[in-house]
Amino acid sequence: AHVFGYLGFPMVIKAPYTRFSSHVEKARDEAEFREISARYLKNATPIVLQEFMPTPFDWRVGVLDNEVLYLCKYLMPRGGWKVKSEIDGRQVWGDTVPIFRRNIPKKLERLAVKVSRCVGDGLYGLDVKEADGRYYVIEINDNPSFYAGQEDAKDPDLYERIIDRLASGRPV
Repeated sequence: AHVFGYLGFPMVIKAPYTRFSSHVEKARDEAEFREISARYLKNATPIVLQEFMPTPFDWRVGVLDNEVLYLCKYLMPRGGWKVKSEIDGRQVWGDTVPIFRRNIPKKLERLAVKVSRCVGDGLYGLDVKEADGRYYVIEINDNPSFYAGQEDAKDPDLYERIIDRLASGRPV
């Protein structure tokens, strides 16, 4: 019950095996919290609780060897609150906006590198919210996805950097 006062409602509930916004739901009250968490706890322990932070996009910072590999914004679709949202009964994806990694805001870069170091020096995709000039890491993906023409559109050398890492004999 303390978590309700700390995070408030609405609250985001995630299963640890989420990908592409699946198994991520918003509870508007304690009854919805109990229903969603009971469903998730049948297949996963623990679950992740997160403060609901409505933003027009999430930053995705790709990190390899504690350096920024790629940068983009995952936009929320109109009428949605997560990158892949159900709107009028349909699954709708927000756009991906690639950004040159050299243009990353310095505060965001420092945070992404510092947080990824806590996990290791491999390949990670950090999802970050920006609100009121502050950054909040909401997820670290240890198996990040990137698609030709999207995350790699501004910094296509990301593949060479990954291959160089693999050729060095160190796992990604």
